[in-house]
Amino acid sequence: PGGGDAAAGFGTAVRSLDSDARDLDFVLAPSPTAATSLFGRQLPAHLDAAEVCPSALDFTRQACDLIRTAGGAALLIDYGIDGPPADSLRGIRNHRFVHPLHAPGQTDLSADVDFSAIRSVVARSGTEGGAKPGGVDAGRVNAGCVRNAGSTEQCAAGTPSAGATAPSDGSVAIDPAAAVSLTTAKTHSGEGGLLCSPLTEQRHFLAAMGIEPRVNALIQAAPHGTARRAIFEGASRLVEAPGMGSAYKALAIAHPQLGRDIPGFARCT
Repeated sequence: PGGGDAAAGFGTAVRSLDSDARDLDFVLAPSPTAATSLFGRQLPAHLDAAEVCPSALDFTRQACDLIRTAGGAALLIDYGIDGPPADSLRGIRNHRFVHPLHAPGQTDLSADVDFSAIRSVVARSGTEGGAKPGGVDAGRVNAGCVRNAGSTEQCAAGTPSAGATAPSDGSVAIDPAAAVSLTTAKTHSGEGGLLCSPLTEQRHFLAAMGIEPRVNALIQAAPHGTARRAIFEGASRLVEAPGMGSAYKALAIAHPQLGRDIPGFARCT
């Protein structure tokens, strides 16, 4: 976590082992570090804190190089936001969130993805411009379907789905608003550049890809009510908001030879 340098008001969070060798904590480095020198000046100056993931940027560069030379596309789905997260690093142990420094070596670590940084890598690799911030145009989607993106804690809580309902016949009905125009953001590509889709919430992406008829087909083929209920609950969790449906985002990077109609996303223009 952290970014920038002393002049920009950022510092790198490092571990302090002085007080208690068993209880680690984050502190600010007393002077600029290699990380702040490399990445800090790329961050907006108004941020108080930011998390940077160099490996994600390197992965995106490699993916862009591969797509440019071999064709094809990449679909990225993860929880994240359209900007640098400030304090998303957390630990996960025994199916619950814990401090990231709790039980080192025995705790999984997770952090939100900065999708704006990924799009910037695509832009620098040959794309002119990029998708505008905010993948979903709330003005064009039914107000009952648009909810604030749920936190990961809300995802884990398993709140009732706002995107799916269970009719009496056992089939699943996805809110039609989820399939409405996903975004009005435009994505451009220069000559020979890669296409980058608008950032889209997972529930909208799955609706556009036909989750409702797919789930209904599985339900109809299920041998008994228990199996049908399990299918319905699993699909509901994928599209619920707040929950996985809004916390998880989808982004596509594609070679221009595939055309501007990237399945699951609004048309790239």
